Amino acid sequence: MSTAVLTAPAALVAGTSPATHAAAALPTPHAVPGARGAVVVLRGTDTATGRVGTWHVTPLEGTDACEVEHVEGHVMSEAVWMQTAKTSVAMTGGEVAELVARVEPCC
Repeated sequence: MSTAVLTAPAALVAGTSPATHAAAALPTPHAVPGARGAVVVLRGTDTATGRVGTWHVTPLEGTDACEVEHVEGHVMSEAVWMQTAKTSVAMTGGEVAELVARVEPCC
């Protein structure tokens, strides 16, 4: 398996490959206190719930934690993402790795 090169905690990408998730490094769409600058974007079906969603994962400076923002549905446009109501939670690197592993890519 190959490992993606992303600015994120090692636990986020360890043991994963583009075949198991759809992730892309993008500029941070908004200021997040403690954010390191890169966002991992996941788009697909959460196999735990069966629901299609889009997740932006922002590593937080000086920790193994990430801010994870989520919306229902498949959001491709940054402009739409910025205007959409999102849920936001903090996750450890391990929790993010679990999320990445269970999101089945849709594109």
